[in-house]
Amino acid sequence: MSAPAPIVELVAGVRSGDRRSLAQAITLVESASDSDLHPKIELLNLMWSRPMAGTVRIGISGTPGVGKSTLIEALGTRLIERGHRLAVLAVDPTSARSRGSILGDKTRMPTLATSPDAFVRPSPAGFGLGGIAASTASSITVCEAAGYDIVFVETVGVGQSETAVAGVTDLFLLLHSPGGGDELQGIKRGVMELADWVAVTKADGDLLPAAKRAESELKMALQLMRPKPGRDTTSVSLCSAVAGDGIDQLIDGLLALHGRLADSGEVAELRRSQALQQFRSAYEEGLTERQAPNGFDELASRAPSPVGAAYLALHEVSHVSELNAVTLFIGDMERSIRFYQVLGLELVFGGSDAPFSTMKLGTNFVNLEHNSAATPVRRWGRPILFVHDPDRVHAAAIEAGYEPHDPPADAPWGERFFHIDDPDGHEVSIARPLAPPPDE
Repeated sequence: MSAPAPIVELVAGVRSGDRRSLAQAITLVESASDSDLHPKIELLNLMWSRPMAGTVRIGISGTPGVGKSTLIEALGTRLIERGHRLAVLAVDPTSARSRGSILGDKTRMPTLATSPDAFVRPSPAGFGLGGIAASTASSITVCEAAGYDIVFVETVGVGQSETAVAGVTDLFLLLHSPGGGDELQGIKRGVMELADWVAVTKADGDLLPAAKRAESELKMALQLMRPKPGRDTTSVSLCSAVAGDGIDQLIDGLLALHGRLADSGEVAELRRSQALQQFRSAYEEGLTERQAPNGFDELASRAPSPVGAAYLALHEVSHVSELNAVTLFIGDMERSIRFYQVLGLELVFGGSDAPFSTMKLGTNFVNLEHNSAATPVRRWGRPILFVHDPDRVHAAAIEAGYEPHDPPADAPWGERFFHIDDPDGHEVSIARPLAPPPDE
């Protein structure tokens, strides 16, 4: 199904570098409105289908007051001077009382906020843990589609829950201020273990001696921790956003590390695992107590973005109709059980020697009753079994030696279906809804 014209135009605007289109697209993916759900899915699927190669995603975290925004301003300015285009997704804390956020990060990044090669987007964190917004991963995809080859994600800075940023970025840069006290207590182990690089900020003037002590203590602390698989001990460096010291060294170190991970295939594998986790998270948000009908890899062939795949999975489950215990009279119980097992039904009662058996597929129940000489043969006109993947069932039936009437086809009323006769001549429709009813 093709995307609506306004979404196609919006995606074209984003890909052409139009900043207004980019802002509108991120607003759409951040929206929690039901009316924006379908346009959001269409936009993300189009964005995901043409990923930008060679991008760098860096999460930046640290306790409040460590100087995240100031350092991002210094790093970003230097990256732009080197010819990069930078997007900054700055997540601000949300008030539990007013449900509002200040969204003042642009005021702390005046150079980046006015640069044609930078895009700074403050977003509310909402009420989940992890220091990032639920839509951050989707916003990263939109920024990359707009041609930004480096994306910074600045977290709220709430402490131990900051580990979520590592689930949407390639590298995790942890910032620490000098004179923060006991390093192992001030920065918790869970955050430290995920960090790819630790930078001690404000390493200038009177704070320089304290910064050097913090650097030494952090290196000792990291020596006691097991590094990530295939990695060396996490690097620690000093930097000063005000004086500019250590900025180039930090950029060089991060880009070199990312380059090594990209060359080894680790970045690609990391992003794939992150996409799978995003799919699961989006699915669980919409359906907390049911199991996804298909794996992510299969769904991604029809809806490439993780959120789109989760929506498709939710749609397939929520629109599977119930056929409650239709009874079919059959001549050979063992033969009929074997046929319906090929279609994916499970025997839940009876068996090959029983006069009555029940087969089940999801919410579909089919009763098989042995036809005795005294019982007139009764055939249903066409019982319908709703399944998640008619194509897969069709292929399984052919492989088992059965002959469906026709290949799966899309019906104008919103189903994909095919017909097949069971061994006793009952014509069965195997179908799946393609889209929700128009009033949804």
